[in-house]
Amino acid sequence: MTRSVALRLGVLVAGTMLSGCAWTFMTPPPAAGDERSYRPGSAQGWLGGVDAAFAALSVVGAVAGLQRPDAAGEVVGNLLFAGLHTASAVTGFGWAEECVAVESRLGQRLDEGPFGDPPPVARLRAPECQADDDCKGDRICNDGRCHSP
Repeated sequence: MTRSVALRLGVLVAGTMLSGCAWTFMTPPPAAGDERSYRPGSAQGWLGGVDAAFAALSVVGAVAGLQRPDAAGEVVGNLLFAGLHTASAVTGFGWAEECVAVESRLGQRLDEGPFGDPPPVARLRAPECQADDDCKGDRICNDGRCHSP
């Protein structure tokens, strides 16, 4: 087996194993209204990029096969793989975009209080003092904050 044939065979095997990365390894975004089942970190847009790279390699292989009259099957196979990878890349990029939107909406809900209002900052802040002795100079402690008398 020549080095060129081994390289092509390796690319074919790797491309077959990784075909449809987005379909295989990504979690689709939740349906509208079912965002509680969403797992953060599902927006893996790089998997669509892997599919796009394999689609480009498949097209390059098809173009290279056009140079040889005996490679019609190779050209067709490369074009089929290019179509498969392109479809998976488009799906993966779309899913990643929807997942980012879901994460954004969930983040906004976490920032809001029970009635849609932002939570009061005073509840989130740790107290500065617990007694007048915790404050500097003649300042006094009032509601966990040091104030001038």
